[in-house]
Formats: sequence, C-alpha cells, structure tokens
Amino acid sequence: MSEVWATIDDWPDYQVSSLGRVRYAVYGYGFVLPVSIHPYQGYHSVRFPVLGANGRPRWAYVHQLVIEAFIGSRPQGLIVLHGPAGVSDNSVENLSYGTHRQNRLDFLYRDSKDFVVEFNPKPCVRSDGVIFESRSATARSVGTTATCSAISHAIKFNKYYKGYRWQALISPASPS
Repeated sequence: MSEVWATIDDWPDYQVSSLGRVRYAVYGYGFVLPVSIHPYQGYHSVRFPVLGANGRPRWAYVHQLVIEAFIGSRPQGLIVLHGPAGVSDNSVENLSYGTHRQNRLDFLYRDSKDFVVEFNPKPCVRSDGVIFESRSATARSVGTTATCSAISHAIKFNKYYKGYRWQALISPASPS
C-alpha cells in the first residue's frame, strides 16, 4: 500500500499518513514528528508544540489520528482496535472500531508475537499427559489467562490447580 497523507482536523498544519506517520506540513514541505511509546500500553503518541488549555503541549495517540482521518470519527461506545499486527502497527489497514469486549478477546486470543499466545512460549504438561505448547495455551485450557498468578505458580512449583498437577516441560539437553 502506498502512503497517503490527510490533514488532521484539530491541527490543520499537521498531516497523518495511512501508514501511521505524523508530519508538520506547511508550504508544501515538512518534517515527520518523532514518536514516543507509552511505557505500559505500547501505544505510539506524538507531541504537538501547540499549547493546550492548560498551557502544556498537547499529546495525541497516533492510532486515533489515523483512524479519524481515514475511517471517520469514533462512534459512541466504541474504541479503536488494533488488528493482527498489534499496537506497534498504526497503519489504517490494522485499525478498526469495536467494543471493549472485542478488544479484550483480541488481546487474549490473538496469534501475534505482541500478545498473550506468545507471551510465555514455555511448554507445560498436565498430570493426565496432555502437553501444551505455551503457558498461554495451558491457561486457556482451564479458562484463565497466562497472566493468572495461580496457574504460573502451579507450573513453577509442580502444584495442583483446577484438578490437575502442572509441570514445566523441560526439553532434554542436546548431545555435545
């Protein structure tokens, strides 16, 4: 897909691209603004030197700028969802509007390196002999998430959880 630029409604001297870049564009030329990454959520944001009502520079999430410029304003009750490429891809093809429930389900079940499926790829074995390729798959098998401390504790210390004994599967050392 080629890069297309659109003017940002709230900041007419700035443009956002269909690939998720933001630039200052006046008199036919401009420069791309540096992107900051939120330390906990991983969302990309840009700082506009235009002062807000509180006298401080304004910040905006890149994904919100892209979706508003290319798809339209956000319908009431919906949020911006990132597609299979995760939060690091702010291209218009990776963004859509959806509900909080859809966002949570995407987070829990997406097959992307940025999400839970690959969160902890260590294989595990259950007491009945069933082998799971990752801690995330293990957690989903009992209806919880990989971030659940109870399942992590059960695997780490070979304990019972939800009727099964859990154990980390250690691959044999390769011969030297």
